[in-house]
Amino acid sequence: MNNTCPKSSKCPIFQGGVLKRENSEKVYRNLYCNAGASKYETCMRYKISELIGKPAPLTVLPNCSKPIEDIIENME
Repeated sequence: MNNTCPKSSKCPIFQGGVLKRENSEKVYRNLYCNAGASKYETCMRYKISELIGKPAPLTVLPNCSKPIEDIIENME
């Protein structure tokens, strides 16, 4: 069983300097990406990607508390 999110290697928030605070990337990766399916499946970016088949906007972080319907609606 793989404990790493299958989307983490291509997740845009880790590739474009979105996370400004020092160690933010490491913290998010430890809390979500590398903590097993029970954790990465709670990631808002993962949920959106699974629902619509494309990445969430860069403004959406793994722990985003905005309703998923609102995020998707604003993407359209």
